[in-house]
Amino acid sequence: MTKNYLPQTDPERVTWLNNFASKLPTHATVLGVAAADVAAVQHDAAMLDHLIGKRLPALRSTQQQQTAYKNLVADGPLGAPVADPPALPALTAPPVTVPPGVLPRLRALVQRIKNTANYTEVIGVDLGIIGADTSSGETPKPTFKSVAQPGHEVRLDWVKGRLDGVMIQGRRPGETTWTDLGVDHFSPFVDTRKPADPAHPEAREYRLRYLSRDEPTGDWSDVVAISTHT
Repeated sequence: MTKNYLPQTDPERVTWLNNFASKLPTHATVLGVAAADVAAVQHDAAMLDHLIGKRLPALRSTQQQQTAYKNLVADGPLGAPVADPPALPALTAPPVTVPPGVLPRLRALVQRIKNTANYTEVIGVDLGIIGADTSSGETPKPTFKSVAQPGHEVRLDWVKGRLDGVMIQGRRPGETTWTDLGVDHFSPFVDTRKPADPAHPEAREYRLRYLSRDEPTGDWSDVVAISTHT
């Protein structure tokens, strides 16, 4: 069993880090934490709050529209009306730039704090660095099967488990990068994209990743390959 004080999802980590950054100045002198370290934690907290709490949700809110427009331009149908690209979201200016590695820096600082002679459990509770017992912080990979359906559609039957949903990516012949197909909160997910050649089966690959409160978590699933039906 391990004591894990750091939450598993990004939104929960932002809440935790904001609390840590706001409480640290109160205990900094007793714990021997330098003013520069306090300032660094506050900059780190501001940046993650901006990225996770503001920038990514703003981008995610238009992802489905952007993906749908991309699919329309790439796949048709032929003769569909010409449409302008969906507008991009307005983004707030980022705070002070910080070096990579916010979470490793925090873990190292927390360990220093806990090794300090003046550290107490009361301080640990106030800073949020006394975790609950957990058997494992790992998130399992999604498991799913693909079923070819008429009209080149592919149904993905996935296992939800204790998570909130999955994000789905696909790849077709000749593609070297994965395409975002959307998110799904209730199995199954059906890929309704039209093939390059409707007269012949098309080879496709899929992979899934779990979502926890709409945040990606854990590893990608194993890749599942299938050929469509005409």
